[in-house]
Amino acid sequence: MDDAIANHVEYAAMAERLARGGIDVPPVYTSVADALRERGDLMFATRDLPAPLYQAGAYITEFTNGLVVEDYTAIGIDGYGNFSVYFHYYMVRGKFGLFVQLPVQSHDGNDAPLIAAINAHLSDVETLLASPPPGPLAIIDVIDLQTTLTGSSLDALTGEPSDNPLSNFLNSRANRDSEAVIMNI
Repeated sequence: MDDAIANHVEYAAMAERLARGGIDVPPVYTSVADALRERGDLMFATRDLPAPLYQAGAYITEFTNGLVVEDYTAIGIDGYGNFSVYFHYYMVRGKFGLFVQLPVQSHDGNDAPLIAAINAHLSDVETLLASPPPGPLAIIDVIDLQTTLTGSSLDALTGEPSDNPLSNFLNSRANRDSEAVIMNI
């Protein structure tokens, strides 16, 4: 990732739209930036979307079953009802996948702590992606993990704390409503 993509028209449009809601600019690898397009209201991706972004399980299953044939990034805000609106960041690079889903609406109307948690999380993502772990590996940090991964026969492995970007990412997550898991695939 580098600053050159800041001049990319679609990336700038995404950054401007997210900034209206107080969300920082998510990282996008320069290798896929030219394919970034708006794919729906507040949904940007470097590929066609096989399912609504709120269906995180579809993206995770696709990756863990080896059905993803090219690197991609999908970023957006999507949901399916009141207080079911989430920020989504899905990134696949080779045999490494990162799937993040965090809430953006609170029941009490005070969304500021949720937005702050997303921005802190994006900072952790940026650090992690500066030196991503080798694959095949999926890092999944989504709401209601058990429901999202229903039907998966993959073994979930949680990491022990250590001094590396992956463990730091898992241990410093600002949003404790989500569950993180590392999956060897």
